[in-house]
Amino acid sequence: CLMHAIDRHPDCGLAPEPGTAERGEYYKWLVWMTNTLQESGGAWAHPENWAPDEATRPKVRAAAEARLGRHWDMAESGLAGRPYLLGESPSGADLFLFMLAYWSRGYPVRAQDRPNLAAHARRVMARPAVARMMAAEGAEWELG
Repeated sequence: CLMHAIDRHPDCGLAPEPGTAERGEYYKWLVWMTNTLQESGGAWAHPENWAPDEATRPKVRAAAEARLGRHWDMAESGLAGRPYLLGESPSGADLFLFMLAYWSRGYPVRAQDRPNLAAHARRVMARPAVARMMAAEGAEWELG
């Protein structure tokens, strides 16, 4: 959905040009986040979707928590020395990472507890469109 919306509006500047190495990096981050990071967050937040019996749910949550730690570390490393996932300019991948990081504020392993991810969230949240969306949704996030 995000990729389609951005592709329909290339003038928004939120994706590198098709066919470039940067576009491959953009796809890499988006696919990894949807298939790995978001899956682990979902398993932690909704273990009932992975384990129909209540007795197994604590194990599902514990495993998801361990994966989340590793996944946030990977995203943290990806931001080392750069303000955004692809470098100096934000992309749709940064908006998606921001959403997942925002969701993590209730997790035991949070994005905001890593310095690069916290700084990234502050940068994205300072964007006028994101600030308007947060205000319209009544969403707040204290990053310290």
